[in-house]
Amino acid sequence: TGLMNLFIFILAAAWGVTYLQMVYKLDLVAASRITTMLFFGTIVGSPLAGIISDKIQKRRSPMILGAVVSFALAFLLLFRPDLNPFQLGVLFFTIGMTTSTQIISYPVIFETNPPSITGASEALAGIPIMASGAIFQPIFGWMMNQHWSGQLSNTGMPVYSGGDYHF
Repeated sequence: TGLMNLFIFILAAAWGVTYLQMVYKLDLVAASRITTMLFFGTIVGSPLAGIISDKIQKRRSPMILGAVVSFALAFLLLFRPDLNPFQLGVLFFTIGMTTSTQIISYPVIFETNPPSITGASEALAGIPIMASGAIFQPIFGWMMNQHWSGQLSNTGMPVYSGGDYHF
């Protein structure tokens, strides 16, 4: 669940806009709109994942499928620098939908614990899930800095290349 949330923590919240600007040469507004599609995909996908999971009466299969498809879509994003803004918007929306299957982990926790400890179990699970963002965002930034050329913008901000993001 924490790893699937990394799409939100890293791609949507931290680095997605600048990634789209550097790799796909989009302006700030277009890159921001496309990145927002990941959030919209999550908004649509989360209840949909729950409905599908309830309907088929399985939790694990939709989560695994969502993780595999998300991983495949991430590779598409990394290795197809020729995507146009519409395709990128659809891709980000779909990544949001597929990563939202992580939401099913919460009913799994509810269903596999006695009622007396369900609240504590949910809270305990939430700690590493949310901590994954606090841990991996700085690691991602550190990795980019290891590959960074040292170029700075007029405002003194680092200018990362597409290769820095891919590294």
